[in-house]
Amino acid sequence: MILAMVEIQTLMFTLYKAVASYWREGTHNRLLGQLVLHNIIYMTCGLIFSLTTILTTALVKEYYGFMIVKFVRIWQVTIHAFLVTRMSRGLWRVDQQRALLESLHTFSPETLLRA
Repeated sequence: MILAMVEIQTLMFTLYKAVASYWREGTHNRLLGQLVLHNIIYMTCGLIFSLTTILTTALVKEYYGFMIVKFVRIWQVTIHAFLVTRMSRGLWRVDQQRALLESLHTFSPETLLRA
């Protein structure tokens, strides 16, 4: 139960920090947006799996409860690996978009006319 409370608290701090930095800067930072989005999804999935484990342990008979908890833990590892891969691909896309925009700024019409 303490684990679930800590995960909820971490999720709330993440949301607070994201909202505070967005209002403070006034601009949309794509990297920060991607990190916050994926962090919130990751934390929410962790919270759901933790609550499932707690409720299963408390409400289901001993033998079946441990089988279900083992199954949930295996799925938790699988889902977290999927989410980490998704986050890495999202950050890579943001970096590719940034590199494309920077390359467009270096090739302006004036530089082409001078050549």
